[in-house]
Amino acid sequence: MMNQTIINSINEQVKLEMDSANLYLSMSSAMHEAGLTGAAHWLRVQYREENDHALRLIDYLISRDAKIVVPAVDAPQYDAKTACEMFELALEHERLVTRSVNNMVALAKQEGDYATEIFLQWYVTEQVEEEQNVTDIIHKLRLARDCGQSLLLIDAELAKRAYVPQASQG
Repeated sequence: MMNQTIINSINEQVKLEMDSANLYLSMSSAMHEAGLTGAAHWLRVQYREENDHALRLIDYLISRDAKIVVPAVDAPQYDAKTACEMFELALEHERLVTRSVNNMVALAKQEGDYATEIFLQWYVTEQVEEEQNVTDIIHKLRLARDCGQSLLLIDAELAKRAYVPQASQG
C-alpha cells in the first residue's frame, strides 16, 4: 500500500503535467497565428509528450492500486508574444516541473518508497532533456534576434521534430 502523501504528490504531478500540455497547446496556437508553423509544430509535439507524462503517472498509480484524481486543467496565462519569449516561458515552466519532480523524489526517499523513487528516475532524466532542448532553442533564437531569415531557418528546423510515443507503465 502506497503512502497517501506520495499518492497525493503524484496526483498533483498529474495535474502539473496536464497543465503543461495545455500551456504548450496554447503556445502552439499562438505560434500558428504568428506564421511560425515549425515552432507551432514543435510545441504541439511537446503538448503530446506532456500528456504522455501524465498518463505514465496515472498508469503507475494504477499499478500500485492507488486512487487517481483526474484534475481540472487550468487555462494557460502568459504574456509571451515572440517565439523567443514563448520558449523562455517554456524553460521557466520546465524548471517548475523539474522542481516538482525533485520534490517527489525527495519525498519518496524520505518515506522509504523505493519503488516510487526508482519510477521517478525516468522523470528526473526526462527533465534534464526537456530543459536542455528548450535552452538550445532559446540560444538560437537569441542569436537570430530580429533577422527574419534566421528566424525562418530556425522555424524550419523546429518543424522536423517527430513525436515519439513514450512507453507507459500499464
